[in-house]
Amino acid sequence: MRHVLKFLTRLPLPVLYALGAFAYFVAFHVLRWHRELAARNLCNAFPEKSAAERARILRQSYVNLGQTLAETFWGFGASAGIHSEKVLRLSLDLPLVVECVDTEEKIQAVLPELDEMIGGGLITLERAHVIMYRGEGQQDGHP
Repeated sequence: MRHVLKFLTRLPLPVLYALGAFAYFVAFHVLRWHRELAARNLCNAFPEKSAAERARILRQSYVNLGQTLAETFWGFGASAGIHSEKVLRLSLDLPLVVECVDTEEKIQAVLPELDEMIGGGLITLERAHVIMYRGEGQQDGHP
């Protein structure tokens, strides 16, 4: 198994995304892994959405699962380091995720500084769909 994982970390990202798409297809269409449970949870969480909207959200969550799987192998391949399996040491060597929400221009402006600071790692730029923003003490939180 270790050799299979090492092989996967060496594949180019587009190939890993194709494997992620295959994982989505198998999980969503063949195995139906927790699909009914996820559909019920979406129905409870978003009763105001139509069945078609909830179905789209459900399908996209499985697509995201496949893409996350691909990016996990790709990110692991950058350093090929194995983190501790000891429970008491987990918090000492786990990867760190820092998220920043701002305009693309401001984030692009700080990238050269980040490049100098980071010895190894992964930086991604994603679009954010803001569902709610509420400052401390505010009542209305919709953008």
